[in-house]
Order: sequence, then structure tokens, then C-alpha cells
Amino acid sequence: MSSFWKVVPFILFSLPFCGKVSAQSVELKGGKFVYPVQAEKGISGDFGEMRPNHFHSGVDFTTEAVEGKKVMATQKGWISRLNVSTSGYGKALYVTHPDGHTSVYGHLSRFSKKLDSIVLEEQYKRKSYHIEVYFPPESIAVEEGEVIAYSGNTGASGGPHLHFEIRNTETQVAVNPMSYFPALFHDDIPPIIHRILVAPVGREGVVNMGTNYACYAMDYKTHSIKESITAWGKIQLAVDAIDRMNGNSHVFAVPIVKLYVDGKLISSIDIDNIDLRITRHYNGIAYYPEFIRTRRLYLSSYKKPNCQMDIYKNLDDNNGAILINEERPYSIRYELEDGKGNRSTLKFVIMGKKQEIKNEMGEEEQWLDCHKEHLLRIEDFEVSIPAGCLFEDMIFKGYVKNNYEDGALFPHYYIGDGEVPLAKPMELIFTIPHGIKMPQNKVYIASISKKGRKSYVSNRQRGRKVYGKVRNFGIYTLCVDTMAPTIKEVSLSSSNVSFHFADEGTGVKSFEASLDGEFLLLVPNASNTRANGKVPYNRFGRPKERILRIEAKDFCDNVSFYEKKVVF
Repeated sequence: MSSFWKVVPFILFSLPFCGKVSAQSVELKGGKFVYPVQAEKGISGDFGEMRPNHFHSGVDFTTEAVEGKKVMATQKGWISRLNVSTSGYGKALYVTHPDGHTSVYGHLSRFSKKLDSIVLEEQYKRKSYHIEVYFPPESIAVEEGEVIAYSGNTGASGGPHLHFEIRNTETQVAVNPMSYFPALFHDDIPPIIHRILVAPVGREGVVNMGTNYACYAMDYKTHSIKESITAWGKIQLAVDAIDRMNGNSHVFAVPIVKLYVDGKLISSIDIDNIDLRITRHYNGIAYYPEFIRTRRLYLSSYKKPNCQMDIYKNLDDNNGAILINEERPYSIRYELEDGKGNRSTLKFVIMGKKQEIKNEMGEEEQWLDCHKEHLLRIEDFEVSIPAGCLFEDMIFKGYVKNNYEDGALFPHYYIGDGEVPLAKPMELIFTIPHGIKMPQNKVYIASISKKGRKSYVSNRQRGRKVYGKVRNFGIYTLCVDTMAPTIKEVSLSSSNVSFHFADEGTGVKSFEASLDGEFLLLVPNASNTRANGKVPYNRFGRPKERILRIEAKDFCDNVSFYEKKVVF
């Protein structure tokens, strides 16, 4: 550690954890579904695909790389919910069906005329582009095959397509839509195994004489691993694999993964449903350190103690971990299967070799039990880690770097290991020292990237304390933002009102436009840095001289204004 870093140990308090949340599995069978989009049939994303921080909970149907394809209700039912957002599913529609399913249609360009008029009225009523509307049962009935919307590219979408889900209406657990379209797509290609990963479980094992993990590429000719692997103690295995489909260049998920040791099944994974309430528990299934380092996604056959996703089956007493406690070869076999029953096998050997397992902690390290609540304190800073926040027990290390020489008002706090995922948020609590005077609500918590970039977390303040919930270990500090956003006119006509916003501190939280004091709807981008729209004359009447006013606000409530006379 560099000499200019001041290392201060944390004080640790542990509180008992009472209760455990369990995921609910669901099985839905039967039902006839109409293909939901009027386009040439194709898939660009599969159910259960591993994506950053979540499993893909639906199927992405292609729309011939264009927007505006007709989207149909896949079954008879009623519109139960719609959502308009610049993130997530963008414009999305939810149809509830009498048989207990709800179908979801995401990234839409627009809704049907009837629904679009409802959306526009609701946006003007709430003075917001972002809305979520729930409808009473059967108030807006739809028939099977009825056009309810048009495909698009809104929200967090990388290109035109239709995101389609089927959920259990009561539990909102997503199930694989492809099981309801079994004859639509041909697939006789088995899964492709690229690599396996071998890692110690905590500090209870070693791999190749060390406590770090190791990755091995599969030999495609022999379907085995050429390199020798030695281990001792408790270890875990993870696999990097993909699936292909005939006539399709996209990469798909492998839903079934089985792990055998010496011929005995010790773990199987079956991604047949996804509980959307705990989708972030995905990070306890993927081997997170390798994802952070290389962005490769390995599926671990070891179920961590606080991972609640209901995809693990047939676990042995070690929850899918392998106990290497004899000096002999251990025969390992992976069997992978796709949704059409195509299978691939990988066989290799791990040699049990007695090695020293070093599990002592360093001077600044502390042991955190994943089933307990922890309160960590250092100087004017606290971290509250709730029970169940950690997927497994961990060695924690934290320190502070006083970097006032860089012009900063507050030190940087280095909290834990950024390669350790969290199942739910932890809370940061900063106390502003009495010797520092700060304007109320202008102080905010910021995360700091490895490149030094600061990102807003929270400015929730009570007295001299500032609170913020975060989902990652990392570097955090306090910052001050007293500068209002800037507003720049890009285009100004009745058919194209366009503005650009910027903020060097916390970022643009919101903006609002008005004509003569009446709300004017502008459509933002995901970061609130751009907005555009047009003047609806059926709402504002014939063109005349008016006052156009724009108000922009950042997350510390610094406000700027733009005002101009226009003829709209």
C-alpha cells in the first residue's frame, strides 16, 4: 500500500439475523398463445440469458430491424397496466389473461390509438413523461390477436425488437415463453462449452497452490481440459457456455446445467422461471469477480448461502461445492442441455493434492457473517450492512485516504472489495464535521470510479448526517453541488421544440416546460440531457405569441430557468 494512504481499521458490531426470505417457484402449463408480433419469425434474445445484474426474463422477438410492426394480444384478456419510461422496457404494456397468466410487451414505439390518447391525457395530468398506469380488471378488454401496440426501440434497448414475457399473474414470476411456442423454431445444435472456472469457496480451499481462482478452456476435439488442475479443501466450479439455434447468428442461454463428481450428481441448474422480486440475486449465481475483470459470465454450480433464486436442484450437503480431502483424482463431468433437449458433455479430472489453506486475516481485515447485520464505523463515516446483504461470508477490509491536497473537502472511503456482489442495498452514513459549514441539502454522497469519475448517489440529509443506499462496495466520498444546470436551445419551432441540459455536479434530475404557464410535454432521453417535442394545437389552440418557459433542476435542487417569447 502506498505510503501516502492512511489506513484506519474499522470497528465492527454484529447483530443477530432473524428470518429468511425464500423465493417462490411456479409452474404454469397449458394455454394457447398467438405469436405476438406481425413480423418474420425470429429471436434475438432468449429467456434466462445471463446479463449484467440479472437474468433476461423474456424472449426478444425480431422485428426485421425496423420499428412499427403490429403487436398483438397473445391471448384474450384485459389491459392491466402500462408504463412509459426512458429506461427499462421503455413503453410497455401488460395484458392479464383469465387463465392466470400476464403477458408483457416491451420497448414499444407507441400504443394503439385508444391507449395513446389515455397515455397523453395522463402525462399532461401528472405533468410528466414518465408514467405508470394500472387499470381495473376487464375495464379495457382485448381479444386474442387484437392489435394493442407497435414494436419499437424505447427504453434500455439496443435495436428494434419486441421484448415479450409471460408471468404468473399472482406472483409475477416470469416463465419461459418458448415453452408455449414449441414448434416455431428448429434447433438441433447442442450447447457449446467454452471454459470452466475453478475457485476456492471463501478461504476454505486452494486451487493450484493458491487462493485465487483459475480458468481453463475446453479442448473441442476431446471435450476435456488439457491442463492439470490441483486443489485441496472446498472448491466451486462454474461454466462459461452458450447455445446456438439453426439459421440464427445470435447467442442463447443454456437453461440446464448438471455437475457430477465421481459419477454422483451434486448440483443441477434449471432456469425455468425467474422471480423478478429478487432478480439481483443473479449476481450470487454468476461468478462475479471474473465478470468484473473480463465481463465474461460464468454460471456457478455452487449455491451461496444467501442466494434465493430458485434455479438450483439436486444439491448435495455442500450446496454444490466439491470437498477435496483425499490425495487422488476426482472425476468431474458437466452435462449441459438446451430447451430442445440437445446435450453437450465436458469431462476432466481435478487432482487432490494436500496444500496449506491460509485463512488467517490481516491486521485491517475483519470477518463478516452473511446471516448477520453489521455496522462498520470509521471517523465520521458508517456503513450499515443488513442481514442477507452478503451472499456468503467474507473478509472485509476498509480504509480512508485523506486527499485534501487534491482540493477535496472530504476524504475518500474505500469500502470492501468491488469484486464482491451484494444481494440488496447497504446504507452509507456520513457525518459532516462541525468545523465545516455547508449549505443545507447541497452536500451529496458520490461514488468514485477507478478512473476518478464521480457519480451521484444521494443527498438525503438530516441535520449533519447524509444518508445513501448503494448496491456495490467501492470508493465513496461527500461532495458539494451549488451550481444549477445549464439550458441550451437546440431547435425552436412549433413542430420541433428541442433543448439540451447539462450539470457538472449531481446531474439533471428533472425539467419542465410550459407555454403561458400551461404544461408542455417534452420527451427526455435516459440521462435527462436532451428533450424534444412539439406543440399540440388541439390542446393549446391556434398559434399566437406566448411565453415559453423551461425549468431544470439537479439532484441538489439547484434550479435554472429559460424564458423566451415565441409564436406557437
